[in-house]
Amino acid sequence: MVAVPAPIAASRPRRRFWLGALAALTGLAVAGSAFESLRFRVGGMLVHPMNFLVLGLFVLAAPTRLRRLAPSLVLAIFAFLLATLVVTVSESGGTKILVKLTVSFLAFVAAACAVDEDRDFRLGVLGLAIAVAIISVRGLSTLEDVTALSGINPMEGIANKNAFSLYALPALLLSGHVLLREDLGRLERLILGATLIVTVVAIYSTSNRSGWLGVVVVLVLLAFRAVRRVRRFLIFGAVVGGVLYALLSFGNLEIISTGVERTQAGLRSDALRVTLVRAAFDAFLEHPFLGVSPQELPFELARRTGAGAMRAEVSSHNAFAFVLAGGGLLWSLSFLALGVALWRRPWGFSRLDADAKTSQLLLRSMLILWVVRGMFSLEIFYAPAFMFGLGLCVASCAASGVWARRPKRSVRPAPVLVDERFRRNA
Repeated sequence: MVAVPAPIAASRPRRRFWLGALAALTGLAVAGSAFESLRFRVGGMLVHPMNFLVLGLFVLAAPTRLRRLAPSLVLAIFAFLLATLVVTVSESGGTKILVKLTVSFLAFVAAACAVDEDRDFRLGVLGLAIAVAIISVRGLSTLEDVTALSGINPMEGIANKNAFSLYALPALLLSGHVLLREDLGRLERLILGATLIVTVVAIYSTSNRSGWLGVVVVLVLLAFRAVRRVRRFLIFGAVVGGVLYALLSFGNLEIISTGVERTQAGLRSDALRVTLVRAAFDAFLEHPFLGVSPQELPFELARRTGAGAMRAEVSSHNAFAFVLAGGGLLWSLSFLALGVALWRRPWGFSRLDADAKTSQLLLRSMLILWVVRGMFSLEIFYAPAFMFGLGLCVASCAASGVWARRPKRSVRPAPVLVDERFRRNA
């Protein structure tokens, strides 16, 4: 008798290229958010046109792809949304905030499940980059009609000029990340490079100083990756050179110089932001467990600072003050747990390949950018480009195996006994 191992059938996963195409279309639909005529008014809210594609992407991808994410991340997302439900229903009028946050996280989860391979990720980034470039061109078309104090507003009719960087910054980071790839095709590199330059010029043509700071943060994060290889560094230098040339040739330098001078001289609005954060912290100390509720926080800040003498409510202009004072310890701890789940590296990270480590570095870079920009705006929670971009980073990690579960110890199949005489006869 001779022991012959039983054959093990190998299965090859089916690739769904349409997911990448749908991710690209979803990213491209972000451009519609800048045009009021393309928004849908539902219950007093202007709905982003991309939400319909997000819903389709979620229904098609999430049921089978959600298990690819780290269990701790999925649990943290549900815990944060559950905490949001609790703190918003503690006072009347919280339905609007609950709906907006739920839809925003729907875009995040849909993007996180939309990537099968690197090609899908690049398509999603390409769609988002083109969308933001379209918004940028719309704003730059009015550059000659603005003053150095006001700057352009690419989101005219929808939001103030500060909102534009919430769309532009995640697209810049993702575009720059893909541009640093050495195996990128020439056409794709040309498109991404052009969108990046146009977007940076548009940001520095606004008077949004937090957006300017965000661009610097993006460049530092990209430089950290670029210095590791000579070719990447040369590509990074070419991109920076192209941005500087475009700013000097086509940008409004008077807007930049005026913004720098105003920052150095000190603005009343800067002092007011500090006062609002302090007032939010005081509100948290008085309501430490559930906070004052997100929907009541603007009125509470107006009462404490007197800044709302002419208005009924005042924004905290800070995502962390919003969570701390609006939801107390319950909301803050769930938010912190979500951040830790996104930031932490899995066990055995050192044994992962270079692609997985690069994907995890990109996710951490997006989180750093989120934190920096979130210091100056609470609307970052509802920004579709930021949530979609963050989801693409998570998808890249999942596709490259960052959170791949360790295979269980397999039981060796029992040998099949074959009579040697039967083998010879066969």
